[in-house]
Amino acid sequence: MNQFAERYKSSSNFDLFIITKSPEDYQPDAVAAAKNELEIRNLSTEELEVLETEYLAEKERSLQKQEKGHATEDKAKRFGKSVLNTLHPIQESPPTTKKLILLISLVFGAVSIYKLYQGLPFLLFMITEGDMDWDFSLVEYFVPVILLPIGVVLFWFRSMWGWILLSTFLTFTILNSISLLILTWNMESHSGFFEILPSFSTSSLALFVVVNSSFLWLLFRKDIWNVYGVDRKLAGIAVGFTTAIALLMAFSYL
Repeated sequence: MNQFAERYKSSSNFDLFIITKSPEDYQPDAVAAAKNELEIRNLSTEELEVLETEYLAEKERSLQKQEKGHATEDKAKRFGKSVLNTLHPIQESPPTTKKLILLISLVFGAVSIYKLYQGLPFLLFMITEGDMDWDFSLVEYFVPVILLPIGVVLFWFRSMWGWILLSTFLTFTILNSISLLILTWNMESHSGFFEILPSFSTSSLALFVVVNSSFLWLLFRKDIWNVYGVDRKLAGIAVGFTTAIALLMAFSYL
């Protein structure tokens, strides 16, 4: 006896119809049982036409879903290829504005993830401990942790505020690194008090300044500037204010 015959007695007309229309997807006994059950139900011509219409509509929806899935897959592949091409050290032609924006977003996206991973546990601890005193040094520590991820997201979505947040972050980081570079130079030239301070490599700090300055220069390129529709006055105020804060902090260190 066909093992599917009893099971298909409770199946809907449409489920049975699908089996008969797609015999390559089912076992021969299942197809035979479905056909036999439909014959037993003695469906009218109108009922069969309705099943055929529903089947074609379902098939069309399935094809559209597959095409959408393929389109998403192709889009992901193109994005991955674009990322690899952008990060490749040897470029066949000068990078386009789109590639530069992608490069900046990827680099500082990675930096923001690292800063979140590094600073978020301490930030949560400070928030939950109500008796802890907040001073300027803690604000200085946590501002990049909070504002940099926001800036990267806004920058990716071509927001002017994303450009402003990234440019102020870079300005502050560069000036802060220069002050640390000078401090480190003094530490290497003197003994005594400076020996109790944490030491930094002058070469690594110099490289840090050069790399961040390069990215800041990219942000101020005319083609990128135009993409974000940067308001010159607002950008000048933001960068100028950041410079003033960084210089005040630098003088306090030095």
